This record gives sequence, structure tokens and C-alpha cells, in this order.
Amino acid sequence: MIRPRHLASFLAAAALAAAGLAQGAQNAESPAATLAASISAPPAFTPTTTRGPAPAPAPERAALDWPQRIQSRLEEIGARKRELRPGHEPQLAAQLASVLARDPQPGAIAIHVRELETGRVLFDQRGDHHLNPASNQKILTAHAATELLGADYRFETRVALQGDTLYLVGEGDPTLQLADLHALASRVTDRESLSEVRRLVIDESAFSERRFAPGVAGHQGESAYLAPTGALSLNFNTVEIHVAPGPTPGAPVSVDCFPPSAQVELRNHARTASRGAIRLDSHAEGDITVVEVHGGLRANARPQSFRRRIHAPGRFTGHAFVSVLEAQGIDATNWSFEFGRAPQSARVLARHRSAPLVEVLAAAMKYSNNFATEQVLRTLAWRASDSPGDWETGLALLERFGAALAHEADALEFFNGSGLSRRGRATPSALVDLVSLADDDGSASAELLSSYAGFGREGTLTHRLAWARGRVRAKTGTLAGVTALTGIAASKDGSRTLGFSILVNGRYAKESRATQDRAVAAMLAWLD
Repeated sequence: MIRPRHLASFLAAAALAAAGLAQGAQNAESPAATLAASISAPPAFTPTTTRGPAPAPAPERAALDWPQRIQSRLEEIGARKRELRPGHEPQLAAQLASVLARDPQPGAIAIHVRELETGRVLFDQRGDHHLNPASNQKILTAHAATELLGADYRFETRVALQGDTLYLVGEGDPTLQLADLHALASRVTDRESLSEVRRLVIDESAFSERRFAPGVAGHQGESAYLAPTGALSLNFNTVEIHVAPGPTPGAPVSVDCFPPSAQVELRNHARTASRGAIRLDSHAEGDITVVEVHGGLRANARPQSFRRRIHAPGRFTGHAFVSVLEAQGIDATNWSFEFGRAPQSARVLARHRSAPLVEVLAAAMKYSNNFATEQVLRTLAWRASDSPGDWETGLALLERFGAALAHEADALEFFNGSGLSRRGRATPSALVDLVSLADDDGSASAELLSSYAGFGREGTLTHRLAWARGRVRAKTGTLAGVTALTGIAASKDGSRTLGFSILVNGRYAKESRATQDRAVAAMLAWLD
């Protein structure tokens, strides 16, 4: 259960810096993001099959020889798995059956409810069906990273010097911001004049060269939620485009981007006009991200902001660092810009360390940030294998983690770390297996629970069930035709908890969310 010493973290969200939360919100499951990530119609749902719609064949994972520290940790997690027991509760079953009876298509719903203190399964309807979990996939990635890296793990970005070469070294920090580069540059220039430096080398060797997660390439567009990943990344590998009216009718609108970058080229075709709307088109030309602004903006209109992905993370971050150094008086005009690996003998001038992993995951979970979750998965792969972090290694590790924890064989099938895929599958029962880790005294996941969104509090659940504030934490998931909700509901004093997962495939979101909310309300009523 969520014991008294855990209750405070259950009731209060893990704090991230305000800037971090604001940036993370850009990858939220917004209507625009959902539409862009979707196909035109919901996938078919076949309730007559034993396990729901047939998933695509799962890829063969690499048979990797994990280091002993990982092998031991996986065995320990598997040994803590609590035995499930039947525990049908007539009152709760009647309440949930009534909720499902109100739904126009109850056959599209799979639900599993379990008492976490005892492992009793209190209600199950198609809880062993394999359905697309959408962003509920992030639960697996977040729990695996927290358990295997540790809740206090921090990402590091370093600046090192050897001879005439300055090295900027990234280790996958998904939260690095321009202010962090300013702080790094200040510490560097306080220690060194850099007058002898002739080269800046970008070290991205912690990750493999691949930028996009499996499944992302099939989604069209330049939206922020499709940003590439990289060991050295800045501002979620996105830029904010600000558009404001020009000084007079007919004049070009004012356009700028943040952070300013030589890797982003703005082409302004828009004018200040009596009517019209702003439209942005962006694309890559080599390593340059080109953003074209079209349309019109009224003279009295408010400034507008847009966010678009960039295409070359290392160059984007490296050029931003050079700009910061130049702003602090360093002449980098003649520096060469290269990629390579920092030698171990290079002298470290400055380090930036991220917030602890559980706080980093707060934005990724609350606001369903795809970029941050994929960065975490690649970091986990790097740290677990001592090889550049890639998806093959990361997904193989997730498979081992899921197999150690889930009660059903092959209950979790996944193709990336974020759930942005039409091919991923999970059962509601297996998702409850994951959240049940938060109930275990020996689990780092107890600290992760506060990274879930809270009903009526924040993130993707801000506007749902405000009266349940402080008693439910859950992860949402949304694609066209897919609505998922998995989490933990607590009694008023926090002494009893239910783990639940409600997956809906083959339906659009509005009606599905209403049914999910009514089911959560029924659980809380039963707990009371």
C-alpha cells in the first residue's frame, strides 16, 4: 500500500523547475498532437477473440549478455512479484458493471482492478487482452529506468579541455536548457581564458547515431512531439517560433526563434494584414532546420508562438554553446566545429547535473513527453550495456524487465520507449503489475508514483475529476482510436490502494474518457 511515509509523495507532485514543466507541456497529448499522431479512423476491435486484436509480430530482441549488476537487479525484481489471488467483490463489481452498461460500446473496453496490499483481483473484464496502450507504454520505460538506474540518477553534461581543443560532452540529459549552457560557460570562463582554443568537439558518443525511435518515422510533420533524440540535446530539440504583427499594414510580420541558432533559418513570407492566419512549414536542408512563415496577422493581434522540432541535435546544442561563450566575451570566430570523443585525459572544466531522475520523469509522465522518455530509454541502454545507447539494447532490456515483473508471458510488446506506435500491445493486467511496484518498500518506484498526473491537479489530468484531487494518480494514453488510463486510487487516509488499468481500442477519446472517469469514481466510492 501507499504507507504513511509514502503518502506525502502520493498527494503532492514531484517538483520540477517551472521552465522544465513549461517545456515538457509542449509534448502533451494535446488535440493537435493527437491528430497528427493518428490515422484517420480507429482500428477495428474484435471482442470475440481470446486476447483482443491480433498484434503485429513482435521483433526479435537481441540476446544480450547483461552485466552482473543488471542480471542481479532483474532477478531481485522478479523475486518480489506478489502472487495474484481471486477476490471478487460483489459491490465493486456491481458498480463497475453499471458503469460499463452505460457505455455505448462496452465490448471495446478492457479493465483490470487489483487490491495492491493483498494482490486480490477485484474486477477483471478482458484484462488479459492485448491492446494498444499508447502512452501507457511510458509506465514501463519509467519504472524500468527508475529501478535499474536509481531514483537519484542524474544526467551530466561536461566541458573539458585538452591542448587547443574544447570538448562539450553529452550524456543524454532530456532537460538541458539554454540557461544551463550559460551556467556552464560562466564556470568555464571563470577558470580559463580559452585564448588558445582552436577547436570545439561535440561528443555524442553516449548514444548511437540513430536519431528517431522506431515507429516515429511513420508519422508525418515537424511537430515538437516528433523531435529527434541525441546524447547532446537542448530545449527538447525544439525551437519556439514567435510571430508578432509588423509596425504598419502590409509590413512583414516580426519573426524570431528561441533559442536563437545558426542551425535554424527563418524565411518570412507573412504580412501584417486585415485578415488571415499564420501557417508554419518546416523542413530540413542538410543539418539546417528551415522554418517558413506564411499567411497574415492582424495589426492588433496578439503575438503567437509555435514549436517545431530541429534536425541535428548535436550541432544545434554546440552552436548554442558557442553563442553563449561569445556573449561572455570569448572570440570563437576561427574555431573549427567537429564531432568526436573526448579523451579520458582531458581536463574537466565544468559540469552540469540534471535534477534527479524521478523529477526528470515528472514532466515526461505528467505531460506525456515522448522526447524525454526516449532519451531515458537510450540512457538506460547505455548504462546497462556500456555501449552507445540504442533502441535495440533498450528494448531488449525492457523486455527482460517486463518478463521479470508481469504475471503473464508476452503480456507487453513494445517498439519504442514512449508508446508513439500503432504496433505496441499491453494487457491491463500487466500494466497493473507495473504500477504495483509503487507498493513495494524495496522499490525505487515508490518515489516515481508522484510523477504520475493527478486528477484535477496537473498534466494530462488537470481537467478531469477535480473532486478526486489527491486520491488518484494515473498515466493517460491517447492515439486516434486508443484511450488508456492506468494508475493507483487510494482511500481517504491512504491506507488502502487499488491498482487499475482501463484500455479502450476502436473508439475516439471523448466517450472513452467519460467511462474511465466513471469507473475511477466507482473505485473511490467502494474504497470509502
